[in-house]
Amino acid sequence: MSTTEQIDDEAIAWYLRLKDPSATAEDRERFERWLAQDSRHAEAYEQAQALWQRVDGPARHLAAVADYRPRSPSVRGRAGWQPWLAAAACLLILVVVGLLWRDPGLFDRATADVATAPGVSHRATLADGTQLHLDYDSAVDVDLAGDTRRVTLRRGRIWLDVAAGGRPFVVVGGGARVRVTGTRFGIARGPGAVEVTVEEGRVEVGGEPANDDSSVRVLRRGEQIAVTHGHPGEVHAVDAHVELAWARGLVLLDRARFAEIAAQLERALPGRLLYDAGAFEGVRLSGSFPADRPQALLDALRRAHGIRSEHIPGVGVWLRR
Repeated sequence: MSTTEQIDDEAIAWYLRLKDPSATAEDRERFERWLAQDSRHAEAYEQAQALWQRVDGPARHLAAVADYRPRSPSVRGRAGWQPWLAAAACLLILVVVGLLWRDPGLFDRATADVATAPGVSHRATLADGTQLHLDYDSAVDVDLAGDTRRVTLRRGRIWLDVAAGGRPFVVVGGGARVRVTGTRFGIARGPGAVEVTVEEGRVEVGGEPANDDSSVRVLRRGEQIAVTHGHPGEVHAVDAHVELAWARGLVLLDRARFAEIAAQLERALPGRLLYDAGAFEGVRLSGSFPADRPQALLDALRRAHGIRSEHIPGVGVWLRR
């Protein structure tokens, strides 16, 4: 069940998207599906429209302050609207930038076929019988029509148990392309690379678009690969049970660096995680933690390294030594 805050954020994202001249017919179809998903969506969208109207008063005030110099009637008639429009645009930009800074995945989640907010996971069965698990703060598009079943990972990470069938199953995202027929595997999309881990079966991993067969790597059970900017790296062996523990609701850490810990917290916590990376160099942490209780991870950091966390309303969590 989506929270009221999440729905409000999605409504604003949709309003801004549909006002953009580049909005497509497909965007509008997705918007209509979003409206139909929950009776609260229409009300939230109306409130987003009202937000734009409320900008009118402050914008006119800013325009009056910025444009106080006297003008002739003819000039004022032709150009009087320009300062107001500029002020309105500035206010809108501040609202949008603030929302996207606090929640960078807002637009991807609001416009995806299936998505999860930070701290929320989701399991679904697709029309072909494939099991799909979305981790926190993830978004995918699903297209099962045509000769190839296709899932596009727009954000976050997913685990799939692909139903065997006559049609190939392809997952793309972040410059990576994974082709399977029936297998269990996980795929995670990070800032600079896509990581693929096979739990059972066999997958083929290459770049996207698929224009270079020579770079395709074959992965089997217990193997992992990273695809960086569309270029597959080397295949190496891993403990898939540990690597994919998140799909079972666990966070397993083995002398994990702080960057890995922070990434997990950012998936689970609302808002942003604020910290000075230099102050946490050398921090390591091991243990097993429930993924839906980020406070347990914060408590472990406090006990092991004296790291304190402070909640900043409307912003996120601040970590300090």
